[in-house]
Formats: sequence, C-alpha cells, structure tokens
Amino acid sequence: MMDGVELIGSLTMNIALILICTFFIASIIAILSSIKKNNIRNKPSSAVVIVIALQVLVFILFFANILANLQEEVVSIIWWGIVLAGFIVSIKDFKNNSMASTLCILLSICLAALKLLLFAITSM
Repeated sequence: MMDGVELIGSLTMNIALILICTFFIASIIAILSSIKKNNIRNKPSSAVVIVIALQVLVFILFFANILANLQEEVVSIIWWGIVLAGFIVSIKDFKNNSMASTLCILLSICLAALKLLLFAITSM
C-alpha cells in the first residue's frame, strides 16, 4: 500500500466514479432506446438546447471561478433553477429526442452532485 493513499479513496473520487458510471449507463440506455424507437434523427426542442447551453455555461463559470464573485444566494437560486429546468424539460422532450434529453438529465445530475459536494465541503 502506498503512503497517503487509502484503498477506498477520497469522497471526491468516489463521487466522480459514481457520476462516470451513471453517465455511461444512461448513455447506453439512451442509444439503445434511440435505435429501437428510430427517433435519433428528430431535432430536440429549442428548450432542451437552451437548457443544455445554460448548464454548460454554469459549468464553465464554476470552473473559471467567476461564480465565486457573485452573491451565494443568487448563485444557488440560478444553479438549482437550471438543474430543475433541465430535469423538467428533458422529461417532457424524452419522446421526441432521447439522446438530447439524456444528455440534459446527466448534466442536471452532475450539476446537482457538484452543488451538493460544494455544500458538504463548505459546511465542514
């Protein structure tokens, strides 16, 4: 056993592994359901595209440390609003285009896990 490295690993690595496994499982389910239903060629609704763009923007702003300059309450409201919008819009549009909806759900899960991890770290 190496010095300083535990067998189980850190909490962040465990969460990252869970998110990666969830991503691959959901991607496989989306691809299989798209091939089965032949809806892979359907265009996603504009709401799904807008929500995905907002989710990617929040990821970029978070890792660029721009959100740290804003008030925490405003960031939390925007963050959870985008997460909920992602879940709602993707569930409504799942029959139209399951690939885009699955991507939107996965981004929402990643954003929610990241925010919960941030809450856990800041509350210590």
